[in-house]
Amino acid sequence: MRVFIAKKYELGERWDPMMVAYRRNLSHFKYQPVSLASLLISPPQYGANESGIKRISEQQVRYIRITDINDNGLLNNNLGATVERINAKYILNHNDLLFARSGATVGKTFLYKKNLYNYPCLFAGYLIKFQLNPSIVIPDYLFIYTQLSSYKDWIIATQRAAAQPNINAEEYKSLQVPLPPLTVQNKIYEIYHFAVLNKQKKEQEAKDLLASIDDYLLSELGIERPT
Repeated sequence: MRVFIAKKYELGERWDPMMVAYRRNLSHFKYQPVSLASLLISPPQYGANESGIKRISEQQVRYIRITDINDNGLLNNNLGATVERINAKYILNHNDLLFARSGATVGKTFLYKKNLYNYPCLFAGYLIKFQLNPSIVIPDYLFIYTQLSSYKDWIIATQRAAAQPNINAEEYKSLQVPLPPLTVQNKIYEIYHFAVLNKQKKEQEAKDLLASIDDYLLSELGIERPT
């Protein structure tokens, strides 16, 4: 049996063990953590409360919902949905960072890159938009941080247990992020970007190999494809 011991100064407003354990980990960061709130150029914004409808063309605005974001933080490779009423205040700008605020995917993030998507996007109500100050933090660096286990530990410690997990904008603003100099942030991004490209290359090679096995097996078994 283990006994959990915490000092009074570690508790703050939260007494639960998960949060205390997370705060202890903060002390081991090489760079001083700062709040997400201090990295913003505007207040967080909740998304549009609209119902998605079928999107039939890439010329239409895409309506980004939590389910449109894959595990790599990119949009799924399909047309997705759009909406009947388009409010300009929900249109994303380059390097806007979205956080999922509820459900099983609470904490999932998406960094909008205008050069990756040749169509405008607006975001749904279960997402929160954060506009970052690029003179302090490289948006790609912050996105990378949200893929790490320390961020996921914070999500587990922070989310409120209700009908479904939930983290609101004020709670996200309290997220502590280790902030190295911009040169270090950029180096981290370059290493991460190279790893992602290498991963995509290996995945394509694996797909090509699997595709070639069909022809090999049919040939070995003497089976001809029907015309």
